[in-house]
Amino acid sequence: MFRRSISQAAPLEISLSELKNELHQAIIEEFEKDPSQLFTANLMEVLNGLCDELPRFVDAELSSFQKNQIVQSVNDEVQGLGPIAELMLDDEISDILINNFDEVWVEQRGQLVRTSTRFDDAAHLRRFTDRLLEGCGRQASTVKPIIDGKLPDGSRLHVLVPPACVQAAVVSIRKFSHKVISEQFLVDTGYVERPLMNFLKRAVETGVNMVICGNAGAGKTSLMNVLASNIKPHERVVTIEESIELKLHHQHVVQLETHNANSEGHGALTLRDLVRASLRMRADRIIVGEVRGGEAVDMLQAMSCGHQGSITTIHANSSFDAVTRLSTLIQLDNQQLTDNHVNAIIGGSIQLIVHVARDVNGKRELKSVGEICRVGSGFEHNTLYSADGSEPTVDFNHYDSPVLKLIGHHGHDINSFLHFFELEGEYDQNGDTRFKRAING
Repeated sequence: MFRRSISQAAPLEISLSELKNELHQAIIEEFEKDPSQLFTANLMEVLNGLCDELPRFVDAELSSFQKNQIVQSVNDEVQGLGPIAELMLDDEISDILINNFDEVWVEQRGQLVRTSTRFDDAAHLRRFTDRLLEGCGRQASTVKPIIDGKLPDGSRLHVLVPPACVQAAVVSIRKFSHKVISEQFLVDTGYVERPLMNFLKRAVETGVNMVICGNAGAGKTSLMNVLASNIKPHERVVTIEESIELKLHHQHVVQLETHNANSEGHGALTLRDLVRASLRMRADRIIVGEVRGGEAVDMLQAMSCGHQGSITTIHANSSFDAVTRLSTLIQLDNQQLTDNHVNAIIGGSIQLIVHVARDVNGKRELKSVGEICRVGSGFEHNTLYSADGSEPTVDFNHYDSPVLKLIGHHGHDINSFLHFFELEGEYDQNGDTRFKRAING
């Protein structure tokens, strides 16, 4: 066991911070010959043993609580999570945002909250950041100061270091959720009404191409995960994500994940690479976690070329804005395409656009459902449902929904869906108070 020469004339009052630093240095020296043992040995047992041997720990006469606090803190430091270890274990926290060594925020139950968590100083924060990146096989430098990575538990990591920021580092962590979110949970929490959930389930089951849009943290991936469970068991599903988040309960799923380039700039695998690869994998359906670049073109072409029932997400503030953003992404990738050509691509691929949102109070809700109808070489966007009346909905007395017809052709009763949409589409003159009316009088 560890032995080290330390003066017995220790001061009577030693700060817990000093003891923590001494124990941290001792454990590093203990495993100096084989650092890999730090992650395989029973670290807590070794740390407790060192506490009983280090003279300053013995002289300090720590309480059991103080000793355990120091040991746990050093254990967390060595394992890489450092001061945020407790935050990473809290299931109520979805995002951890480190603005500086003394400023750590979290998103908890949809609200941003400043925590009392802090690092010792700027150098401590930078060491912590470097350890996180090393665990992802990444390295930040002045040449490459903006880095994305994935932690071992699947959490997404985004890091900025100088000169991209003025602090020692700015770290954003989107935690990987281990909670299983069911459709009943979404209904019970007011995220979506039961009739609307049933409609979306039938749409997925019958092979409707769908785009889910919304702002960050609105629950796009959660909704997609729930809806994808309605894909028929015999169908082959290929999922494509930057960081694996989807947990499909399906017997035939192939999961593909992007990969960053190595330090020499080689070996990158982009979303577009994987979407193109999926077209040669005999996929019945392709699910892309999010489109934000040229992969939008390949995804839409897949939807219109034999991969019916495919799903993706995009950042947008409404279902109509999602169409505009898709059009922009397509034209940025291929500026030779005319507006008519872009409209033809969109009109021939997407059938439903579902808009979800998170408001300033952290409440998540399905806000609207839009339908894309092909008209000649273009398309029309029609709103079937609007939760608050902010988007005018169609008059079902004069509108024949292609998606409802498709669901009906597959043997499902669409009267309940039609009834729901007709009732939900009625508002008073102020547009904010919903009232019911009897269908057909």
